[in-house]
Amino acid sequence: MAISQDAQWVAVGGRSLIDGFLSQETQHGLVWSGSTALTDEMRLDLGTIYVFHLPTGKVIGLRGHAGTVLGLTFVSGSGDPVLVSAALEIQSDNNTVGKVRIWDVPGNRELSVLGNLPGSPVLPVGLAAWRTGDGLNAIRVGIGWSDTQPESNRFRIWDVATSRMLQGPGGSYPAAVCLLPGLPQRLFSGIMGEFGVWTIPPEIQQPFQQLSQKNYGQRRRTSRLRIRHS
Repeated sequence: MAISQDAQWVAVGGRSLIDGFLSQETQHGLVWSGSTALTDEMRLDLGTIYVFHLPTGKVIGLRGHAGTVLGLTFVSGSGDPVLVSAALEIQSDNNTVGKVRIWDVPGNRELSVLGNLPGSPVLPVGLAAWRTGDGLNAIRVGIGWSDTQPESNRFRIWDVATSRMLQGPGGSYPAAVCLLPGLPQRLFSGIMGEFGVWTIPPEIQQPFQQLSQKNYGQRRRTSRLRIRHS
């Protein structure tokens, strides 16, 4: 779920209902009746995002993802709402691939798509997005995408206007991503006691400081994160 900065729009996604496809939830998981092969329309049903305009009650369905939605965020600094979504999409050969899409919400249209992300994320996808200029595609997106393969666990920045993607070092298991207040050129990412602060332009650098903590006992430990500015 994501809420726009003006609190006028709410976006919801995940594993949406498939039209005409019955399912039954049991203690062992979700059982789908009928053929296990999903049609193209069924995959789009699964990845449909619903955006609610609270003042009017209007509901917009964004269709484009062909699988489960894993992350949502509105672009910071936008006038009209622009939404960023990440999903694990099912291909025609039943293999999966990660994709991030940019949406013009009032226009109910897709602006851009980034594909070929790892197809086996182990955690929800962390997203942060902000404007870099006046153009509709003048957007950058911070992406925290995990994977079962350690070398594919990378923090990424996608520059939508130039179709350029910058990648951090592998093996960092990113999940949460956010812009640091008052520091427009800094992003924060972290998971399970590991934290990183990243420089946005012109390239991604190693974290200024990273703390790691593993606690296998019953006693809870606390760590302090100190951010060094250059």
